[in-house]
Amino acid sequence: MIQSQFRLAEAVGSFNFWKEQGFHVTEGEKGIKVFVPNQTAPKFQDENGKWKNIKYTNEKEKEMMKKGSLEKQEGKLYFGIGHVFDVSQTSTKAIDLSEIFPYRWMEGDVEQYDTMFQSFERLAKDMGVSVGDPFGELGNTKGAFIHQ
Repeated sequence: MIQSQFRLAEAVGSFNFWKEQGFHVTEGEKGIKVFVPNQTAPKFQDENGKWKNIKYTNEKEKEMMKKGSLEKQEGKLYFGIGHVFDVSQTSTKAIDLSEIFPYRWMEGDVEQYDTMFQSFERLAKDMGVSVGDPFGELGNTKGAFIHQ
């Protein structure tokens, strides 16, 4: 997704990420769209049938939830669109990269890969984007866009 928008992207971070690192995004640069995970707050249904954030429960409502008198829902995971900026769009110098991204080339496995990939496919379908089958080893590439 990143490479399709910014072909030479090397290392990305959000606007706030670069700011926290002591660098700034160059004026006029456009953000690169990425999927950002978010979670809704757990909720409960009060005595009047209104759904409320669970952190606003009073003692009586907490007791009623323990007894099962009030319905509650766990928070739900969803994805939205966020923006990141490549290192080349910031005031960062190449020498700073090893400090900012000390584990940049870290290798490993994704837990529950099949579940994650199926969720990604459903999300992409809802957005009208197709996702092809993953290719084999891509070397240091952490993602790819291959137009077929």
